Amino acid sequence: ALSPVDVRVDAAVDVAAPLVSVIIPMHNAGSGIETALLGLFDQTYRPLELIVVDDASSDDSIARVKALQSACPEGVSLYVVCNETNLGAYAARNLGLAYATGEFITTHDSDDWSHPQKIEKQVEGLLGNPSAMGCFSHWVRASTELVFTHWRIEPEGWTYRNMSSLMCRRSVFDVLGSWDEVRVNADTEFRERLIKYFGSD
Repeated sequence: ALSPVDVRVDAAVDVAAPLVSVIIPMHNAGSGIETALLGLFDQTYRPLELIVVDDASSDDSIARVKALQSACPEGVSLYVVCNETNLGAYAARNLGLAYATGEFITTHDSDDWSHPQKIEKQVEGLLGNPSAMGCFSHWVRASTELVFTHWRIEPEGWTYRNMSSLMCRRSVFDVLGSWDEVRVNADTEFRERLIKYFGSD
């Protein structure tokens, strides 16, 4: 069941701005989920709807999310949905998608941190280009001490396309449906499906 953790409205939030739903699948996320949520709390863009989907965690992940209730900022709503059995990240995303109400929908891995302007810049990209159906951010790999490292040797060098950051208009999901419920690489498959239907631009 969907349960609101903490919902408050900031009078300073632009009520005309489109709501962004962020789906966060979580399985035994440990301290990573705190890093992820605090990074989303610090986003310069509002309003945000954060939907954490716990995929049958056996650790204290849900307790860590609920412990952040009082830190949930104005203009941000935080919800928790729970799977009774572990179904995988993409099935968890699809469950979150069923509850998402935003005009724009994106995902966020439970062990990632996002720059405060990440969502703002992605929304600007979509609002500034009405024909664009989606956009990505890029990422770098870093230790907890912020020492940057290579994930693997790729032509891009230090930065890589963040496949899990794809932000789409709701109409994309209305047309294409949801993620393939496999265990790996459904991000890539969804991107290829999007390009096949809407074009590479």
